[in-house]
Amino acid sequence: MSGSLNSLRGAVPFTADGADYILRLTTNAQVRYQDAAKETARAGMKAVLAALEGDDFDLGRMRRLFAAGLSHMAGMTDDRAGDLMDAVGPAEAMRLLLEAFTASMPKSAEGDAGNAPGATPPPPTTATS
Repeated sequence: MSGSLNSLRGAVPFTADGADYILRLTTNAQVRYQDAAKETARAGMKAVLAALEGDDFDLGRMRRLFAAGLSHMAGMTDDRAGDLMDAVGPAEAMRLLLEAFTASMPKSAEGDAGNAPGATPPPPTTATS
């Protein structure tokens, strides 16, 4: 399974430990994160991205975001989410999280990636007549 988007907005499939998973930062997932972390998912993601540049990286915050994106799965816990992050490796876990977060942001009228931190707009498409 690749890390590309599927038909569910913001769904990022990945494989870890021989099983398939879908990371989705839906409205409910973001609210779960906010309830647990006492900060918005956007604030958490911005902090994670900013910390990548320095030496103050908060792995717990990253795991909470990752766990929120998997919270739609029965029996998912923060510890299991951390195990999945370990299985894919830290760089891939960050890539998956950023892709899911960016994809979860509503698109503006111009078709850009909304307000997601670090988001890049999709390439232009041409209409066929």
